[in-house]
Amino acid sequence: MKLPEDKKQRVQVIILICMGIVAVLYVVLHAGIIPVTKGLENRKKKLSIVEDKIEKANRDIMQTKRHKAQNTELESELANASMAHLLQHEVGNFLLPAAHHIQKLVEESGIGEHSVHGMGPLRLRQWNKRKNERTVMSYSVRVTVECAYSNLVLFADRMLADNPYVSFSGLSISAQKTQPEKHKMVFDIRWPIWIDLDAYDTYSRMAAKRAAEESSSEEDG
Repeated sequence: MKLPEDKKQRVQVIILICMGIVAVLYVVLHAGIIPVTKGLENRKKKLSIVEDKIEKANRDIMQTKRHKAQNTELESELANASMAHLLQHEVGNFLLPAAHHIQKLVEESGIGEHSVHGMGPLRLRQWNKRKNERTVMSYSVRVTVECAYSNLVLFADRMLADNPYVSFSGLSISAQKTQPEKHKMVFDIRWPIWIDLDAYDTYSRMAAKRAAEESSSEEDG
């Protein structure tokens, strides 16, 4: 473009050209660059939100896995405790297995005459204001034996060694003139039992499943 020879006109043309350039830059800036920049910023914000959601989802997944593992471990412990330490009923009858277990320990402890009477189930007290009711209660039997102190101590040691969840209470001792070396002793034994009888089958299946999984894992190893 040829500029006018007149200095004043030349300056005016230059000014107009500069104004045109500024106008074009303004249009380009506001119509192109700024929207693109804002679009990039919005995308970054959206991307940041998505990344946060993904991170939170990953944390939730890991937490769920941990909770699942903990639940599995607790279920396994409950199943083992149910099978090993809670008194197992026989068609709803707890006296038969209790008397059978006592008979075995009586013979091992050298105790002669004895008798076992069922006292029935007893609900445990709620010591705190818990929303959930207890899931276990106790089954109590009254045992009468005639033996020396040492035999009773051996009996109690064997009972607690077999089942640390068992408790003794209400011990009374009476001397016998005809047999001074033996005493008549009466005491109660309590076992924990599930309130819901279906829980025995539930935890029995859990224990069997766990045992099968461990056996399979050992074979694969």
